[in-house]
Amino acid sequence: MAESPASRSLKVSSLSRAHRSPALIFTAHVALLMVALPGLGRLETSADTRVFFGDNAYHQDLKTFEKRFNQSNSILLLLRWPGHNITSSPAFADTLRAVTDEAWTLPYVLRVDSLANYPHVSSTDDAFSLEPLLDVLCPDECLEERADLLDDPMLVARLVSADGTTLGVHLVFDLPFASPTAVQQITDSVRQLARRLEAEHAGLQARYVGAVTMMAAFNEAAERDTGTLVPLVLGVMLLMLIITLGEARLALLLVGAGLYAGLCCMGLAGWLGVQLNAATSIVPVVIITLVVASGLHLMSSFLRQFQERNAGARDAAAMALELNVRPILLTSGTTMIGFLSMNFADSPPLRELGNLVTAGLLVGTSVLLLPMPLILGRFRRLRLLNTTRWIDSLLRGVVADRRGLRWGAVLLVIVSLSGLQRIEINDDFVRYFDESFEFRRAAEFAQKHMSGPNGLDLSVGAAEPGGIYDPDYLVLVRDLGIWLRQEPLVANVVSLADIVWKIADQFGAADVALLGRDEIAQYVLTYELSLTAGQELEDFLDKARATTRVSILLSGGDSKSVIALEQRIYAWFEAHAPPAFELTVTGINVPVAHMSLLNIRSMLVGILLSLVLIAAIVGGYFRSFRVLLITAPAIFLPIAMGFGLWGWFVVNIGLAASVIAAVTIGIVVDDAIHIIYRYQHTRRTLGVAPREAARVTVLTVGNAVLITSLALALGFAFLALSGFEINRSLGLCTMLIVLCGLIVDLVLLPPVMTWLDGDVVGDS
Repeated sequence: MAESPASRSLKVSSLSRAHRSPALIFTAHVALLMVALPGLGRLETSADTRVFFGDNAYHQDLKTFEKRFNQSNSILLLLRWPGHNITSSPAFADTLRAVTDEAWTLPYVLRVDSLANYPHVSSTDDAFSLEPLLDVLCPDECLEERADLLDDPMLVARLVSADGTTLGVHLVFDLPFASPTAVQQITDSVRQLARRLEAEHAGLQARYVGAVTMMAAFNEAAERDTGTLVPLVLGVMLLMLIITLGEARLALLLVGAGLYAGLCCMGLAGWLGVQLNAATSIVPVVIITLVVASGLHLMSSFLRQFQERNAGARDAAAMALELNVRPILLTSGTTMIGFLSMNFADSPPLRELGNLVTAGLLVGTSVLLLPMPLILGRFRRLRLLNTTRWIDSLLRGVVADRRGLRWGAVLLVIVSLSGLQRIEINDDFVRYFDESFEFRRAAEFAQKHMSGPNGLDLSVGAAEPGGIYDPDYLVLVRDLGIWLRQEPLVANVVSLADIVWKIADQFGAADVALLGRDEIAQYVLTYELSLTAGQELEDFLDKARATTRVSILLSGGDSKSVIALEQRIYAWFEAHAPPAFELTVTGINVPVAHMSLLNIRSMLVGILLSLVLIAAIVGGYFRSFRVLLITAPAIFLPIAMGFGLWGWFVVNIGLAASVIAAVTIGIVVDDAIHIIYRYQHTRRTLGVAPREAARVTVLTVGNAVLITSLALALGFAFLALSGFEINRSLGLCTMLIVLCGLIVDLVLLPPVMTWLDGDVVGDS
């Protein structure tokens, strides 16, 4: 095919000048891939959920607490044997003794508590003694007349169920967070123990749940979705691109560009020692999505030049590059700003997500503008499928002067935005995982038969060192425990005050409040000296004897209920405690409960600043205040509409909201700026009237916007098949936002731009 002088000039000005050294371009990109690929083998997955906490006050409280006492990393091993009761079954008692002994051999175990080693306080003729409660209850045969020993409120729902049919072995671990394998090692060893118990004792049910197994479940979710669901999502996107573009090689080339950027980014992350987690595991999908979204505009222009203008492949590539190089650079730059705004997030993994995607998008933009046009120019012929007629027909219908379509879109905007008031920021960490996860099944088993996996820890400070022996202090702690046990969410409470009252009762003291400090200190010392190894009071007393721990197990509860209980505890303490006493409500569930709200608040600041900066850049590029005014709403409105629809259909949203906002802003920015850029280009360069410029914009750019939106919406819809709530919410809500963005960009944005240019649409 002969080349026209105009096309040849265009090719020289864009393709030749920007691509003078094709060999250098390809060599550089291949070299980058070769450097990055070995880094993939250095990537490790971290199961440490604490990386999400950041340096906020709640996490600092937890770290201070764990320096004073032991770590909160625990597992509750539950044993239930239908037909057996601990008050009447010697076999059940012997099994518990064996499990308690074997639990000490588990890796990193710090403490083991069960009825088999729980210290039972007794005294005879002023002789004080401690012996394992199980030995008192079942010395040889179980003595049902001693079943009342199990009515101890410190035991029920912690080490034994109220009916005696379920037993608990509470395991505390000294978890080395620097080790990427420790969590899985602990979980695997407890799983093996549970499976062996079930195999050796017919009918016995052994389940395990706790903070450590929740960390392992997060790790499993990341690995499961990365290995199976992510390839499925990419496959669906590829299929949609093949159908809508009509050329399989172009679709493969486009997805290949995204894969290249994703591989390079993750490989370099491996070299830098980045550890993947539940947030950063989706980085490759986000990078591929954004590169595909940006590259589709280049690909769509290439096809249009190739088909409609009968240009050769090299000319078509040159023209496509000439038309799209500036909007691609503009959209890529503004999208990077959007992801860099994630550095405002409270959680470090979300900041890592933003920075990694920014790096990947930088690589992807380089691929789209340098090797991609050269590759497109080498196509001799295209085997185009006749699959795009319906797209052209749909776009012609959109640009037709139909007020009904626009008013329908306005009504959708109003209805969806009204759903924002229904959204509740709330997380249920058990329901983060569906029933296919062992953690979810074990947690529900625990909630049904004992207590849930959630808990709180209170650090109650006295007025001075040694102040915990003050009778007024102990009375306060005991009253706090009594009040807590009346809370519906609380299943079990353990405190030093309960132990002191037991000891005093055995010594015949009528009322601890009437005892002196020295006498109480002597009681506690006598108790400590009688404890066996592994049962020390370090879990409940600090070294200065100025602070004690109150440990609480909850029957269940989502983040809202945990925060509400935290606030009620502070209110009770403020109303009943002297000013000299101090209280800190902490435990692993407190920073977890506050995590979503903290991140959403900080992300809102970052997103709003990025929207202002993006609008300023786009407005400054076109030197138009009207463009500045329209850019921010064009980006913000689809995101708000998507969340509004989520409010109508789902209501609750948690940590996923932070990820959703960051991911979708990149997609929405891309399409909106391409629409604005092409409209402004048509108006200024070609001198076309506003309404005609809007029509041309939709018919040219709309093809890429529609293909992008449909491919991404369908792909993210399949992400809703994930068993992990964050990824499931990401898939569904992103799909809604992408479809809302499609409506805003094609139906509302063009007439608004013409109106701002003084051309009244539909009524003139």
